[in-house]
Amino acid sequence: MNLLKDYKKKLSYLDLDDFSASQDVIFIINNKFKLIAFNDAWIQFAENNDGKDVFSKFPLGADIRAGFSNEILDFYERFYSTAIKNQKRFEHDFECSSPSKFRLYHQSAYPLRDCSGLIVTNHLLNEDPFENPGEEMSPAYLGENGFITQCCHCRKIKNWKSLNKWDWVPVLVAKPNPLISHTFCPYCLEYYYNIDKTFCS
Repeated sequence: MNLLKDYKKKLSYLDLDDFSASQDVIFIINNKFKLIAFNDAWIQFAENNDGKDVFSKFPLGADIRAGFSNEILDFYERFYSTAIKNQKRFEHDFECSSPSKFRLYHQSAYPLRDCSGLIVTNHLLNEDPFENPGEEMSPAYLGENGFITQCCHCRKIKNWKSLNKWDWVPVLVAKPNPLISHTFCPYCLEYYYNIDKTFCS
């Protein structure tokens, strides 16, 4: 487990070896949203999802909120803070598909003792091949600023030639274009971040 030295004693009651060996993507934050630990699966997940620069952007001690877009920053701040304060687990599902497979993950955020932070686990629930081969790259995906807009979750691409149309373009998932900017399509934003559907248990 990759861990800030200052927290080794504070987290001694946890079995960090189990977390380290887990296939689930696991990270730990303190109550200031600072990254204090992550496992090897977290590294692998980042590398497999166009996140090779994650180590320079989010070294141990970094504030994870910098990785949330404005659309969902309030969502995670609110529910992570509530889980820490009330010492109740937070649960949430989200999509993060690969070029060839639909993937659904289940996130559980477990409060640390004394309201000191959270252990966040991300477990792969479902992985199914896409039936639709998708679209080829096209000028329709270039916005006026020359950038391509991709949804952070379903990873579909905004089609600027058609109103409210987002297309599956697997080549832009397999080999991300440097001119891609990320946001959420309206469907993922509503489905995964509708507060009424989210709960702490």
